[in-house]
Amino acid sequence: METQKLLEMLLKINAHQGHISSETHPSMKKYIWGVRNGKDIINLQYTVRNLLVAVDLVQRVYAEGGRVLYYMKDKNLMKLLEPVLKEKYAEKLGSQLVFISGSWKAGLLTQLGSEKNTSIVHPKSAHLKEKGNYSLELTAPDLLVSFSGLQMNDLWREAGIKNIPTIGLLDTNASAEKVNYPIPVNDDNYKCLFFLALLLLPLDLLFVKKKK
Repeated sequence: METQKLLEMLLKINAHQGHISSETHPSMKKYIWGVRNGKDIINLQYTVRNLLVAVDLVQRVYAEGGRVLYYMKDKNLMKLLEPVLKEKYAEKLGSQLVFISGSWKAGLLTQLGSEKNTSIVHPKSAHLKEKGNYSLELTAPDLLVSFSGLQMNDLWREAGIKNIPTIGLLDTNASAEKVNYPIPVNDDNYKCLFFLALLLLPLDLLFVKKKK
């Protein structure tokens, strides 16, 4: 997608509307264009630039047969994505594409491979099987994409310990300090997050290789 067209689309879906200015995190100030009606206005030039870098990284990981773990605290966003994932990605990508929603379980990444946490149960994750809860044999991902930025210190810390690169969609009240690839964006808007999620999924399945 062309840069200008992407910028116009982000503006149309209100990706520029940040959090209230009194709660702006210091690490996000450089991404703010200004303040309007007491709310931060995100400079979408930064959003586009960082998003394109993130999209390129995601595609390279998939092309090399790597695994990407997507995390979203909001289960409603997961429900919006499920039809797309089931139709286009779940069966074709298998273990390369893993989704986890709900509250983050502290130690999930750092305890991978240990006897007490080799099997993790999540109701809406991995291949989105039709049945309810099931065990997910989760191996360390090559990249982590989080659609939740606020109060996610455990997630960023664990990814850092495991040397897993991180992409974070962050509103202006979240910290970008421990995120490798921060994307400043309105994280209260489902339409915005859904649009970005589609961009951060594999763009061309023909070039995706199964990791053996």
